[in-house]
Amino acid sequence: MEQSKILLVIGLVYPQPHTTAAGWRMQQILQLFKEEQWEIHYWHTNSQDTSNELPEIDSSKLIEVNLSDVDNFLKELQPKIVLFDRFVAEEQFGWRVRENCPNAVTILDTEDLHFLREARATAYHKHQSLSNVDYHIPVMHREMASIHRCDVTLLISSFEMNLLMDEFSIPETQLLLLTFLWEAKECKKRTEFSERKNLVTIGNLKHEPNRALVKWMYQHWELFIKANPGVEMHVYGAYADAAMLQLHQPKKGFYLKGVCDDIEETLSQYKIMLATVPFGAGLKGKIIDALQYQIPVVTNSVGIEGMGAQEDWNNLIVESVEEAIELTKRLYFSEVEWNDSMKNYPKLLSYFAKEQWVKPFWQKLQPIIYDVCSHRKKHYRIGMMNQQNMQASRYLSKWIEEKNNKGNVSIS
Repeated sequence: MEQSKILLVIGLVYPQPHTTAAGWRMQQILQLFKEEQWEIHYWHTNSQDTSNELPEIDSSKLIEVNLSDVDNFLKELQPKIVLFDRFVAEEQFGWRVRENCPNAVTILDTEDLHFLREARATAYHKHQSLSNVDYHIPVMHREMASIHRCDVTLLISSFEMNLLMDEFSIPETQLLLLTFLWEAKECKKRTEFSERKNLVTIGNLKHEPNRALVKWMYQHWELFIKANPGVEMHVYGAYADAAMLQLHQPKKGFYLKGVCDDIEETLSQYKIMLATVPFGAGLKGKIIDALQYQIPVVTNSVGIEGMGAQEDWNNLIVESVEEAIELTKRLYFSEVEWNDSMKNYPKLLSYFAKEQWVKPFWQKLQPIIYDVCSHRKKHYRIGMMNQQNMQASRYLSKWIEEKNNKGNVSIS
């Protein structure tokens, strides 16, 4: 292995691919590097994390935000690439990376654009349209600053890539699109219509859009039951807190089922997945699951964003409670419509085929790895933003470290 082929990932948590779509996504990124014989190190700040080590990761380390020990770790490791798992990790550790590993290529993995999700959440809770949200919120300025500081920003959705280029004038040469990566594999024979029953949704219940979806379904569940007598709603997902568990109402046919251990086996039992996501950003892992394991998914324009042309979704898109109930009723009781709704699934899945994304990924990244100095000269804002940010971040972090070591310290 080449000594220089060292990838360091810095995140706030250790990736959990079996409970979150973000963890699954991170594992896919790590697999791309491992396939090219990179040595992978993962540093995170969550002392409560007891996750099992991922096979792609050569070593992991628990680090603290405001300790200069991280400087020594960086000097010793000297990674060729540092990938920040979301912008908060870059805010906290980016200046240390640039100070100790100035020639390392810095990549920001957004997972999804946080400012987009938060702006939509604000509009949703104010009962405003999501078609014209106000992006100019504090988190937008933080995330955009992080994007400007990094050599490359990794995006999962074509919608978000176009948004950054068109609305925020980020050069395409600083952006890298990498969707969920789907690999064709032999699945079990599809369970027939007559052998399935009930409705299902799935998702990490710490994630605010998933929580809002479950609350929306519970709020309108009586209307669903009226149109579909005897039908039950089953919600799968990790991290259900007390507020979510209050929605577990078996007498009403509304169940919180906990973690899904076998996604293929679980989805094969149900007739329909509900994924009318009220707001959010990025790609929806649950919808990829529906495509892959062949269950009709009733969703909306937010749900399919960045996932192919709307016409390819074969009338599975709804934009109101009434439309969702009507479509669910038709699919639930008509085997013909149920089968017909999935006829474009192979075409939709082909967009995410791993083989069509891997080559462009490396074609765009390799020249930057080879000559990051030339890349930075072409994008002067990288240096400009880092010059200003490094001193402020360094001063604040050093002050916090000193305060933690010696007690109260005042800034004069």
